[in-house]
Amino acid sequence: MKKILFLLLAATYLFTACKKEDDFNPQVIDQSKYSIEGTVIDADGNKPMAGVTVSGSFGSVETDAKGYFNVGGLNHGSYALTFTEAKYGTMFQTFNLTPAGQDPLAVNYTQSTLVTMYQMKETLETTFWKSINNKNVVLANVPFAVTLQSAGGATFLNNKIVGVTDANGKIALLDTLPNASVKLEIEYLDAAEGKVYKYSDLINPRAEAKSYFITGTSIADKLYVVNSNIFNAKGMEVIDFAVATSLTFDFTQNLETDTKVTFKNTTDNKVVAFNKSVSGKTLTIDPIGDLISGNSYEVMFEVKSGDQALTKTYTFSTIGGVTSIGQVVGLSRKTKDAAGATIEVYENTAGISIEFTRPDGATQFEVYGKYANQTEYQFMTTLTAGTNPDDKKEVHAISLFNSIPNMNTTSAKMFSDGKTFTVIVRAKRGDLIGAYSEPLTIKKTADLP
Repeated sequence: MKKILFLLLAATYLFTACKKEDDFNPQVIDQSKYSIEGTVIDADGNKPMAGVTVSGSFGSVETDAKGYFNVGGLNHGSYALTFTEAKYGTMFQTFNLTPAGQDPLAVNYTQSTLVTMYQMKETLETTFWKSINNKNVVLANVPFAVTLQSAGGATFLNNKIVGVTDANGKIALLDTLPNASVKLEIEYLDAAEGKVYKYSDLINPRAEAKSYFITGTSIADKLYVVNSNIFNAKGMEVIDFAVATSLTFDFTQNLETDTKVTFKNTTDNKVVAFNKSVSGKTLTIDPIGDLISGNSYEVMFEVKSGDQALTKTYTFSTIGGVTSIGQVVGLSRKTKDAAGATIEVYENTAGISIEFTRPDGATQFEVYGKYANQTEYQFMTTLTAGTNPDDKKEVHAISLFNSIPNMNTTSAKMFSDGKTFTVIVRAKRGDLIGAYSEPLTIKKTADLP
């Protein structure tokens, strides 16, 4: 009996001790309240935008009639938000909800923003020329880049358009640019001439010049990149870089060993570990471990040779991503305007809007046409693909009159006497090219009112 009583007393003691221990270690409760709020405005007039979709890891919300949104119930940490609206460029902004010097579990914290969105409706059409032996020659099939600029903390989700000038040295980006300044850049190395042709400036597409003449600069005594395995002969980034390969860059001058390099995976926004080495005129960047298949990368370096310094940034993609481009399907003429009214083709119609479905991976489209009794298709223009993964419908305005050689007509008689204009389109991504679409034949649909 005494033994049982002893055990009961011991159990009571242990229970009481445990309870006191709990009293000295109360449960930690997260009392924090984190949120992101802001207003979305149209760059054209700074008017509030209602119905803009704000998306992130929390899901999505829409702005109200005053352009306001609020996302509550968040935890401390980083959030990436996208802002989407039809006919506007998708914007992107990151937020760090970690107030400095405060207990993240006991704070109310709201971060605010003002997001400016831009209608993608402006057109850039310009031609680049160079002078050789006092003769003007077009800069045909050379790479260009257009970088979109933005105000405030939000930036364009896809802020860079790259391509090559056509056979006539022309850049034609139709109804795809924002109503704001953009940075236009061309850089072309002509190894046979030993010259580099460069242009870089902020421009307004609405007021851009129709032609530019660029003077080449000799690279004989200049520090310059002449070759690399991450871009092709045209200077375009490769999209099939082998994942177990080192990056190499050849220069015009011997390099100093004091070289700075940054290397990151832009698909997952992580830094890539690497070793680097300099041997004479060659810089080698050797990733530690294989790169990730089907990902995009960015490498930036600063090299020196004597009193010269050169800073460059390049992008490329590894093999395993987009390996082929599909056929453009559903090519048709846009027949209704925004108000639902019918769009007719008259005898003097000089341009139309076309619609089709964007194949996966496409970044550009080439348009070819033939007129009246012509038997062969001729190149017309290059269009830039949309970037919204949830909306693959492409709508582009194209000019018809004088868009190809030897039309032998006036704008007033484009579709007179039963004449037709036939268009085909194919998709591109770098050197990948898709099959041509089924032809679209345009003809007069109504007499002039």
